[in-house]
Amino acid sequence: MVTMPLSQTPLSQASSEPETPTAGTSQPTGETAARAVRTAANDEAFNWVRIAAVGSLALSGVLIMSGRRRAGLVSAVTGTAFAMLDQQDSVKTWWQTLPVYLAEVELMLNRAQGAVDTAAAQHQKLRQIFKK
Repeated sequence: MVTMPLSQTPLSQASSEPETPTAGTSQPTGETAARAVRTAANDEAFNWVRIAAVGSLALSGVLIMSGRRRAGLVSAVTGTAFAMLDQQDSVKTWWQTLPVYLAEVELMLNRAQGAVDTAAAQHQKLRQIFKK
């Protein structure tokens, strides 16, 4: 079954009454059909955003390889912004889990700093012992 957007429905078929589905049929109502058309339009828009992101990132690689670093950096930033626009759910999830990862990295760095401090103290003790 082919559904048409409401704006393309012939006048003879259009009515001012809201469509009500009958029991046992799977015909979409006017609102459902309009929502499907809007969803398809949004999917097409996001495909363009994805294409722009990929194109910008590919162009940035070419520009950087050809020695035009500033233009390549601008293109990379633009491509990254487009990619983040396309992947908003992933960015939100990543942003929400980022504090957990930062806390783990901070803990690891504190442990490493403690180990370095211990090694430096041992080094000083050994140096004093061998100076005598």
